[in-house]
Amino acid sequence: MSPNELVELGTDILPIARVCKLLDVPRSSFYERRSRRPSRRTLVNAILRVHIRAEFKRYHRRYGSPRITRVLRKRNVQVSRKHVARLMGADGLVARRKKRFPVTTPSNHDHQIAPNMSRRGNCLDNAMAESFFATLEFELLRQHLFVTRSQALNAGSD
Repeated sequence: MSPNELVELGTDILPIARVCKLLDVPRSSFYERRSRRPSRRTLVNAILRVHIRAEFKRYHRRYGSPRITRVLRKRNVQVSRKHVARLMGADGLVARRKKRFPVTTPSNHDHQIAPNMSRRGNCLDNAMAESFFATLEFELLRQHLFVTRSQALNAGSD
């Protein structure tokens, strides 16, 4: 927090002149800073924050900075993932995370590991389907209580 911001906070309790003297901030610089128009970056960040909050709310607090960035880019908003992450962090927007499950099997053993039978395009490999249904379960089923089947189907189409 800048000294001028501290002065601004202190003016609720004490006169400006006294707060400036206590914090060793010249009154003239405080008043000059107070009357200054916001910078271009501040304005751009304010607009980006509105877009980020809207998308975060639209996707029910499930999307983190990588997904929000992709959505914004599809809407022709030029922004980096790091910039979105920084603004989300400043606003306290945190996506819901999947629960991590504890590892129950030790992997540091001397036994030979069986070869992986999965290959790309193998119709018997259902890893993609499992991944999809795991995401669906986490993002919808664990967050909502559905009374009817049609409610569940409508929620999945969002």
